[in-house]
Amino acid sequence: MISEISPTKEKKEIHSSEPARTLIPKKKIVTPFIKYNLDLKNMDYELKTLNLVKRKLKMRRMELGKIRCSGFKEIYDLYESDIETVKTLADIMKSTNQALSFSCEDNTDKGLYYISNTIRSLPDLKSLILYFRSYNITDEGVKKLAQSLERLRSLEEITIHFLLCSGITYHGVKRLAFALNNLTSLRSLKLNFRGIFYVTNQGVQKLARTLKNFTVLQHLNLDFKGCDDPGVFERFKIKDTGIQKLGQALENLGTLQSLTVNFRACEEITDKGIESISQSLEKLSCLNDLDLCFGECKKITDIGIKSLAQSLEKRSSLQSVNLNFDKCKEITDGGIQRLKESLEKFTALEKVTLDFQNCDKITEATKNEVSQAMKNIPGIKSVTVNISQERKANFQSFGGFGSFGNFLGSLGK
Repeated sequence: MISEISPTKEKKEIHSSEPARTLIPKKKIVTPFIKYNLDLKNMDYELKTLNLVKRKLKMRRMELGKIRCSGFKEIYDLYESDIETVKTLADIMKSTNQALSFSCEDNTDKGLYYISNTIRSLPDLKSLILYFRSYNITDEGVKKLAQSLERLRSLEEITIHFLLCSGITYHGVKRLAFALNNLTSLRSLKLNFRGIFYVTNQGVQKLARTLKNFTVLQHLNLDFKGCDDPGVFERFKIKDTGIQKLGQALENLGTLQSLTVNFRACEEITDKGIESISQSLEKLSCLNDLDLCFGECKKITDIGIKSLAQSLEKRSSLQSVNLNFDKCKEITDGGIQRLKESLEKFTALEKVTLDFQNCDKITEATKNEVSQAMKNIPGIKSVTVNISQERKANFQSFGGFGSFGNFLGSLGK
């Protein structure tokens, strides 16, 4: 779908080479130069369709403001027709200088090569959103993308999702971090490495060192959920030293307004890591929204939660707080009570979400007390408190169905 933003006519001055003669020159009709948004969401990405779009853009003298390309199922490098499709799409993308959004569920390094070349040709781009979900993307594709990003000195917003791109390792993350060093105008940075087992502790440290260059950054979102697989060697796991480097880097982001950090299921993280993140919060005077997820980090105890609570008291102007520590089984009533005491002192809080599900040492009485306390905070608009003990399966008589026949019958209901 192509949507018009605003037409702006080009001005054309007419000059006469013989000033003594009175001439009425013919005015050349100039087609209005119009700026459009192009939305290719879920459209037919056949080569002939894209060529048609490309011709129409040229004929109608369009400059594209924002381009969104999504709905791709796959871009393989097995067939020449697929690559020609990517090339044509890349040419269409070159028509914008404002915002580019591209997503593909199954891509390869070769497909990423053409997309990267397109990005490289847009030095004035302001916003870039990329979504990849593919086992076929490796460090080589990331390095090509990084080389292109280095040229985008005007970029203000960048979002990159490498969801389940298990071919990426620390080397790709390191190269990406190096490229981000040059993007000092960034106001929003979102990086998603979910399910990539070889980001490693060193990868987190490299990204943390990059953050010190972002003096005007307002929004930061880092997602490392599931980057620690039980089968991964110890030296590849994300540890407290990586979190500590991140905490130190956050202290320098004085303009930060929203912070989202997700280290779910990174089981080597302990109270020391939480303490480092907590201390950095004390320096973020502009922070309004906080979202921390350390669910399934089973080495976190009341010590880490109390440290977080203490730091939050110095950020009582927060408007939104989302804390997820589900399945952290060493957290007790004492930790959650201390957190409650801190949040009760907030003066501008509008939304609070506390997820401590399957923390077996937190009692039902404490859950009810915390829920009620959050609802009593002045000006609060939304309260979600999830605190429940893990339910253990009962295999007696097939879970209480009484007989095998009744059990099979229940499955059809």
